[in-house]
Amino acid sequence: VTYANIDKRESNNKEETKYIAHSSKNRLDIRILWELETITKTIDDDLSNYDITHASRQISSFLENLTNWYIRRSRRRFWKSDSDEDKASAYATLYTVLTQFCLIAAPFMPIVTEYIWRILTREDISNSVHLQNYPLSSLSIDTTLADAMSNAQTIVRMWLASRGKKNIRVRQPLSTLVLG
Repeated sequence: VTYANIDKRESNNKEETKYIAHSSKNRLDIRILWELETITKTIDDDLSNYDITHASRQISSFLENLTNWYIRRSRRRFWKSDSDEDKASAYATLYTVLTQFCLIAAPFMPIVTEYIWRILTREDISNSVHLQNYPLSSLSIDTTLADAMSNAQTIVRMWLASRGKKNIRVRQPLSTLVLG
């Protein structure tokens, strides 16, 4: 929201924004949208089977990936001074992810999701997040890229763990890194 306010960006048309997000060629966008579709399906299945514990863990895991992987690695895209297609797709993707996330997380975090929903959609109480239809997953995103990104995340986690064991700070450059 901070970056969007600085750039004076608004999402007037939700369907157009969703189209821009889903037509993005950026790998980070594709990956987070795939994760969103996956979590949507998983949580829907979990709730249908009354497995609330597993569903709530999925929400926590998704938020971790959204904040520590997608947003952190997309900062430069939001900070750009020029408004190009990449910046527009980053905003559209984040908006799409956050609005759909509010819909799937509303049963678990009713007050927080309502607050975020109103900020994002600028809706009043008559269009509450709790009055919206629960999203259905389409899972129409290429899983090859999603798998590659999962592997990259695993490598980064292992790299961070090995640095932690040796007490090497994250910002200290390494002379070499060998993956085996």
